[in-house]
Amino acid sequence: MKKRGKRILLAFVALLLIGSLTACQIDDLVAAQGNQITELESLLEATQKELASADQAQKDDFEAKIADLEEEYQAKVAELTAADTENKNTIAALQEAYNAKVAELEGEINKLEEELKTMRESNGLAYIVDKENGSVTIKGRGSDRSTDIVIPETLEGYPVTAIAPSAFSEDLDLKSVTIGSKVMSIGEKAFYICSSLTSVTIPDSVTSIGHSAFSDCGGLTSITIGNGVTSIGHSAFSGCSGLTSITIPDSVTSIGHLAFSGCSSLTSITIPDSVTNIEGYAFSGCNNLRRITYQGTKAQWNAISKNSAWNIYTGNYIIYCTDGNINIAK
Repeated sequence: MKKRGKRILLAFVALLLIGSLTACQIDDLVAAQGNQITELESLLEATQKELASADQAQKDDFEAKIADLEEEYQAKVAELTAADTENKNTIAALQEAYNAKVAELEGEINKLEEELKTMRESNGLAYIVDKENGSVTIKGRGSDRSTDIVIPETLEGYPVTAIAPSAFSEDLDLKSVTIGSKVMSIGEKAFYICSSLTSVTIPDSVTSIGHSAFSDCGGLTSITIGNGVTSIGHSAFSGCSGLTSITIPDSVTSIGHLAFSGCSSLTSITIPDSVTNIEGYAFSGCNNLRRITYQGTKAQWNAISKNSAWNIYTGNYIIYCTDGNINIAK
């Protein structure tokens, strides 16, 4: 009851106060309140616009980020697709190469099987006859394990023209071989690691000496190369540590990569002026080399195409040319 009476009293006082205001004062009060409301409304509108502007900027920022992510995603998809295509192409290429190699090996196996069917033996040698081409190829030893082998000029009336790749490879019993004058090619690794072989004479009929044909024949002390050979192949006489001298015939134009590398006892070489090319490491490791006899002038020697490493790890030697000497000090 006390609180209610107090409120009535306050209302009565307010009416008295309002009643004491003039009409002009009341209008001013109303106008002032209206201005305040207008200011508040303007502030509210500005605040709303500012908030809307900030929201739009944030929205634009988000949309830009989304666009960047989309672009990055598409680029990554394209990259992975390209890589996948490349991988598929690589796999296909590898598969094709594998199939080709398998086919090649199967062909070689079939060829060997056919050769085995036609393999013959005479005088301790295994050979095959190619009647179509009218020639014989020596394939290796027969049942005879003689230390000395003679490869004849003919067998069964056909010329013996070739010694097959690896024909006598790692034959540790072989001490000497005589090659017939009809042989034209000595195959790759034909006498590889025949460590007991001491001498070889290659006839003038031979035109090619295969890769590593006499490589690592450590007991070889004498080699005669015929005048039909035009190039000495890759590693042909590498590792022949017993050789002390070698004369290259004037039919040779090229001395191959590693041809005489590791011939550590080699002290002298004779090279004809027919040679135009000496490949890398041809005489590398010939650390006792003292003399190269070149059958041409100093200008001709300097004109030979030589790999920069043709004479790496050799000793100090002198090149004796027809018009003077060239000293090489290592």
